[in-house]
Amino acid sequence: MIKRINVLKDVGRFSVFSSTRGSQGDFSKLNVIYASNASGKSTICDVFRSLGTGNPAYVTGRKRLGSDNQPEIVVLLEGGQAARFLNGQWIDRDSCPPIHVYDDRFVAENVFIGHHISVDQRRNLYGLVMGDQAIALKQAVDTAEQQLNTATSSLNTAQMNLSRLVPTGYSQESFRGLAAINDVESKIIEATNDLRSAEQTKSKADAIRTRRPLVPLPVAEVPASLNTVLSATLDSAALAAEEKIKAHLSDTSHGLSINWLKQGFESQNDTTCPHCGQDMQGLDILEAYRSFFSGELHSQEQLREATKHAVETAFGGVAQSRLQQTITSHQTEKDWWKDAVGYEFSLQEIGDAEDVRTVLKDVYQALNSVLDRKRETPGSEVQLSAEESAAILSWVEKSDELRVYNEVLTSINAELLERQANAGEISLTPLQQRLTELNACKKRYVQGKRQTNPIYRR
Repeated sequence: MIKRINVLKDVGRFSVFSSTRGSQGDFSKLNVIYASNASGKSTICDVFRSLGTGNPAYVTGRKRLGSDNQPEIVVLLEGGQAARFLNGQWIDRDSCPPIHVYDDRFVAENVFIGHHISVDQRRNLYGLVMGDQAIALKQAVDTAEQQLNTATSSLNTAQMNLSRLVPTGYSQESFRGLAAINDVESKIIEATNDLRSAEQTKSKADAIRTRRPLVPLPVAEVPASLNTVLSATLDSAALAAEEKIKAHLSDTSHGLSINWLKQGFESQNDTTCPHCGQDMQGLDILEAYRSFFSGELHSQEQLREATKHAVETAFGGVAQSRLQQTITSHQTEKDWWKDAVGYEFSLQEIGDAEDVRTVLKDVYQALNSVLDRKRETPGSEVQLSAEESAAILSWVEKSDELRVYNEVLTSINAELLERQANAGEISLTPLQQRLTELNACKKRYVQGKRQTNPIYRR
């Protein structure tokens, strides 16, 4: 039997407990421990329960809060032997007699309490109430439970393995219920070919519906202001004003333009220069400013620059590239409709894209050349050279061809739009479902037979 508790350290309420020397404090056959709540009675019960079962969890679960030390217990047994609890384990508890602890933990684990009765409570109650026969029955229940768990695990594994064999979209029941189909392999080949053909048709129809119409060619126009700019003349006073301003800029500035002077002239409130602050009253340059920026010469300068900008927009490098790329894209679209759909249409003949770009480039150079000459001689009328007139005439003729080309393009786009409307929607779902069903049937019957034949021959 247990003789006494010698040491109880860092367990529950007990920080350091040591018994006195001699026989005082030894347990007798019957012992009564009486104390107030939360004084350590349940802790002692768990110490005895841990000692009796050898389970250290009952002690380690009651490790003293706030202590860095591990629980330590020394229980003196009859005969002078001692069982020790050190480093989370019992030592020398083999000679300890059986210990039964009947406390609130025992009641919770073995007796019906509260509104809920667990399975473990029912089973633990067998041995408590009914004796040896109930213990035997409990062992039979435990054995049956283990067998049930093993069978359930085997069933789950088998179902998992079976699920891997079931095709996507089928349950085990629906797969098992598939009806056999005669000559299923040839029907799979036929269904596969039908699906591929439908996929090609659908791809073609989708491409037709998303195709964009042919973009009309940009047709550049020679600015209507060109003749006005080239035929404009000026009196000697305006020309003298311009020359005076240019000379002034050359002498007093480093590369500044007339536009810079124009900004200052427009912001001027009196005779003081808005840029340097000097008084210009009585200076010839002030009169030149007024003659130039307020007179006919300035108006002609503005019209000429506006005309040059219009030429750049309509005939410049960007316009040339856009025209060439548009012509090339039309030929690409023509080839696509022929190869992908089998529909052929004819574009109006306008020559090679590079040749058309050359005509546009020539007129661009001709217009820039004559405008540059006009800028050098603003007071005199400027005439187009023979080469410049020929370049402009060539573009006018080519423009007429491009307009006819665009008219034909309008008719072609109308036909393409009608074909897009008639392309229709194609659903692959029925064919895909049919092929899935055939493959599932093959897996259900044909492949199954092939797998079982070797076993049958054995």
